[in-house]
Amino acid sequence: MKIEQIVPLLILIAGLIYFLIPIIRKKFYTRPKLYIEINPNEGITSARYFIAHIPDESIEFANDPEAKNLYELIWKFNLVIRNNSENAAYSIKMRTNKPEEGHILFKSTVNENKPLAAHEELSIPFEYKQEKISKIKDINNLDSKEPQFFENFKILLDYRNSGNTRFNSLLIVKSKEISYKKILKKEIEKNWC
Repeated sequence: MKIEQIVPLLILIAGLIYFLIPIIRKKFYTRPKLYIEINPNEGITSARYFIAHIPDESIEFANDPEAKNLYELIWKFNLVIRNNSENAAYSIKMRTNKPEEGHILFKSTVNENKPLAAHEELSIPFEYKQEKISKIKDINNLDSKEPQFFENFKILLDYRNSGNTRFNSLLIVKSKEISYKKILKKEIEKNWC
């Protein structure tokens, strides 16, 4: 080939690359970054409710310090999801691991059909309820700012960018660490509810 033929061909290739790089970058590398945090709901994190007295023949009175009662403990929090990027997040799906005891009740959910725009946030109130047996004298030991369940609690967000590429944000609640590593779809379906 002659130089007169190679130069226009190289200019054409350089022009194509110039226009393809932003498209590839937008599709695969431009990502929204969703930040997750848990805050106390309205300043109150826990409440304790008497459910029932547990009869014991060796204890004569129900208000004896050694008497056992069943209590329901309720912790209230807000889950805050914030988009800390210049890019909108689409098709947001929230997943959590199941508690070994007690149960979580989210008062609302993330709307998968509504994108979370840049620098926007949404707040989802939730409660964690657990029943525990305690002696009357040990009742104050039930109170804590956070439930013991938070030791193993994780929240996963699965979302997409405008190019439909999947990304993840994983909050490990105890350490308050957020990981942005991609998690395989098979692993998400297997380990998360």
